[in-house]
Amino acid sequence: MKISKIKISKEETKKVNLKEIDLTKKPLGSTVALVGKNGAGKSRILKFVENYSSSINFDKFNEEHITNLPLSLILPFESDLNQAKGIYESLIKQKISPQQINNSITDQLQRFIRRFSQIAPAYIKVVDNDDLKIIKDKINNNLDFETILKGDFGNIDSKIPNLIENPQAAPLSQLNQFTAINNKTTVNYLKKLSTEIVSYEFNLYLKNRENTAIIIEQMKENESYKLFNNFQKYVKKFLGKDFSYSQTAEGGTVNSILHFNNEPFNVDLLSPGQKMLFAYAILFFYLDTNSKTNIRESIIIIDEPEKHLHPEAQIKLLDALKDIVSKNGQLWIATHSVHILSHLDFDEILMVKDDEIISPSRTTPGNSFNELMGLEEHVMELISFINSISEWAYSNFMVQCFKDPEVIFGTNINDPQFKLFKEFIQNKSDIKLLDFGAGKGRIGYTIGEDETVSERIKYNAYEIDKSNFELLSKVPNLDTLYSTANEIPRNNFDCIILCNVLHEINPDNWIESLNIIKDSLNLNGYLIIIEDRFLPKGETAHEYGYIILGAEETKILLNSKNSIELKLNEANFKERIIFNTFQKNDISPDNESLIKSLQKLKENTFNNIKKLKKEKKDLNQGRRLANETQLYINSQLYLESLNKVKKGES
Repeated sequence: MKISKIKISKEETKKVNLKEIDLTKKPLGSTVALVGKNGAGKSRILKFVENYSSSINFDKFNEEHITNLPLSLILPFESDLNQAKGIYESLIKQKISPQQINNSITDQLQRFIRRFSQIAPAYIKVVDNDDLKIIKDKINNNLDFETILKGDFGNIDSKIPNLIENPQAAPLSQLNQFTAINNKTTVNYLKKLSTEIVSYEFNLYLKNRENTAIIIEQMKENESYKLFNNFQKYVKKFLGKDFSYSQTAEGGTVNSILHFNNEPFNVDLLSPGQKMLFAYAILFFYLDTNSKTNIRESIIIIDEPEKHLHPEAQIKLLDALKDIVSKNGQLWIATHSVHILSHLDFDEILMVKDDEIISPSRTTPGNSFNELMGLEEHVMELISFINSISEWAYSNFMVQCFKDPEVIFGTNINDPQFKLFKEFIQNKSDIKLLDFGAGKGRIGYTIGEDETVSERIKYNAYEIDKSNFELLSKVPNLDTLYSTANEIPRNNFDCIILCNVLHEINPDNWIESLNIIKDSLNLNGYLIIIEDRFLPKGETAHEYGYIILGAEETKILLNSKNSIELKLNEANFKERIIFNTFQKNDISPDNESLIKSLQKLKENTFNNIKKLKKEKKDLNQGRRLANETQLYINSQLYLESLNKVKKGES
């Protein structure tokens, strides 16, 4: 679950001496960091974030204030939600007053809104650093943890029917009460787990010594084994170390020894920072084990995560938390740690000054950071780190080019790419569409949100990543989901769409993929290629990074002289969003056209780099310069690889 937008009226915020909160212009990402000096308003803002789910109505839900909702929360009310959206679109056309629309929709969604307001708090985890310090201080060999894991904190499913029938029932806020963990931690419990595991494994061996496969399979089903493995995962995530056990036997008794980084585990040998990170591992193990709400689908809120941690530990903590929520969850922090700031992307930072969220200065970053945080002694360090916002944006983009692509999932029918798609099909009907490389089904879900589009399209999807199948299978009006290219019928589709996909395909596979698409189109079918030319974040999609072709380069690749190119009128998107369509007979890629397209890309990006070098240095210039530089490098790398193959080099 994510808070993608948040708006709190002035009437509400002034009660705690804050100015109006309006973060609705641009969707928030997986990480949101509030930055400001003490007293600026960060903690008060986090309190509004913590309670925001209780204010969600249909308008906010429809405007995607809350996104990435768990399927378990949506599926029971899927019919109600679809009907509500249909009613909403119908009333909008009738020019009914907003209040009447809201009343009608609220009646339709009363059960869903009630369930959401009661269950959503369970997905919001507020971490208290002082509680964590108590855990750290109490980690020793005399404390018990087992009873905590047997508590009733996470038994959400059994409580849901009662909550729906009884609106007065309390929300599940007890899931966020971490104080119960303060005086009961893990070492003895983990020792007991490991001993249970080795004893169970020993007995299995005695019974099945000739069949190790049975031993392996039955071990995987053992509860103690699964719990210990889960804790190992969090130790690795937060400390970057291995936590394990080994079997011992004395006097005919099977026992175990805990190991930390391949050495016998002794908690006294952990540094203060390691103890704090170990406490985080304990906490998240507890949350994961003791809550039916998936921690990876939750919103984690931490005020000053840097407390009690040295700089290196702060970065390890941030990396671990970001990894936990990277796909479907969200991390909100309030910080004034220079070290954490240096590890954040520019668009993850929201400045807080004088009880208001503001944008950071783009011209005097060092002075603005100093003013906001009151950290005089760190000014030179900050100036060194962000000598200019342009350089910072350039550096961050380049760092991201070593990361896997981030999955962006939204269903906004006003998305610029979808607007061009809608324009292209406006005079077409009964369209058999294949979403090639569908991912989680963003295109399908967005089509389902637009009644005028969905009634004309028969949506099909091709996706090889099986981890996306659960979401894809829930796309409204999905006709067929293909998991291999061989399953895709030939001469069948009116349109095949590659939306933000071609740049993630290794160029070695472009010709094969495009020929599969050509064979799958009917005689008058169209291939639609959509890309974001100014990629907002760097990524590593394949061994050559990523390669985005513009309209000119795409025509060269396909050996096509004819195409339909659509552009948006908005200045921000006119050159940014690439939308090209090609008829079946205009798709004829070959090795020569592949090379020529990349040579042209290399030439064009080099010219773009020279132009950008002359422009005013700001955030956008820095990112675009990094993007063009990366495209130039990646195209050159691929062309060189082809030359090596031609020469017979390895």
